[in-house]
Amino acid sequence: HINVESERAPVRGVDSNIFFINHNHMEANVDDGRSYRNEFEAKYVIELAEYLIKQGYEPQQITVLVMYLGQRQFIAKQVTDNYQGEENDIIILSLVRSNPEKNIGFLKTHNRICVSLSRARCGLFVIGNMTLLAEVNEMWKQIVASVSATNNIGNG
Repeated sequence: HINVESERAPVRGVDSNIFFINHNHMEANVDDGRSYRNEFEAKYVIELAEYLIKQGYEPQQITVLVMYLGQRQFIAKQVTDNYQGEENDIIILSLVRSNPEKNIGFLKTHNRICVSLSRARCGLFVIGNMTLLAEVNEMWKQIVASVSATNNIGNG
């Protein structure tokens, strides 16, 4: 349940405290096939974090969560599994998985989804192939329907 929108002050410089960025840029397999990264997402996340800092947020107020260790080559922040139980003002979440085989790996795991989406005190910004996720997983389908109904999703 995503409830950041109604309870908090607006995030400076954006129209909504919750926004999902949908894209279809393919992932890359890294670390001898043991992990994944998505360079498009990494660049987008870095630019978004820099933009929010220009809006007056301190870097300590922004946490970038990545779902795969391979993504850390581009974004040097916490991995979701090491972040459970903590919160921050603004969470930027990079989902990474995007492939023609429609394999979403552990993004189909209920508790990983919940942990990732529940750590923002003020703003939650998620980038990923939302079309793929909604197509292959019921929970993601419901999440995408929810943010679509409130116009909190757009293409990156």
